[in-house]
Amino acid sequence: MFFLSFYFIVVHCDDNVKPDEIAVAIISGKEMLSSRVKAQAESWIPTFPRVFVYSDEFPNNIIQEIRTASPNANISFVTVSNQSEHIHGSQWIHPWYRAQPRILASMYDLWVQNKDSGIRWYILGDDDTYLYIKNIIRRLTKHNSSNPEVVSFFWCTWDHITQYMLPERECHPFAQGGAGVFYSHT
Repeated sequence: MFFLSFYFIVVHCDDNVKPDEIAVAIISGKEMLSSRVKAQAESWIPTFPRVFVYSDEFPNNIIQEIRTASPNANISFVTVSNQSEHIHGSQWIHPWYRAQPRILASMYDLWVQNKDSGIRWYILGDDDTYLYIKNIIRRLTKHNSSNPEVVSFFWCTWDHITQYMLPERECHPFAQGGAGVFYSHT
């Protein structure tokens, strides 16, 4: 006797993601605020209800300069302390390497600042990332924010950053901001 069984898997996706359910963060450094972040403020930042800009420092009048470039945008500026002491004096001399450890601290802060505000998705991008809200919403409707999901390119962290994370291993993968990181609220 032959039995044929069919199983239907129903996957719930976020059918109707709204812009105010998305928290956006940009990671920058003091060297790029007046060029890259200002250009973002003049282009796509005003299309989102609120954007957080994270940097190691906000020199002189740069915050006012960025706000002037985008007077209708809701931008919060957050200083992230240096997390790269462990690479000073090493072969990792390019500023890009010093910026990478700030990513995890920025992701955590973005979550803390928005965890009780109805946010379903968090987006993290670099200061040279262009975010187009319609495409992002279309992409997020293919995912379920009630599940722990991360959509990104992954790198390994340094031991100094993950020294207390278990299990101990050579690589603790983390999502890197380059093309953007989307992660759910769960």
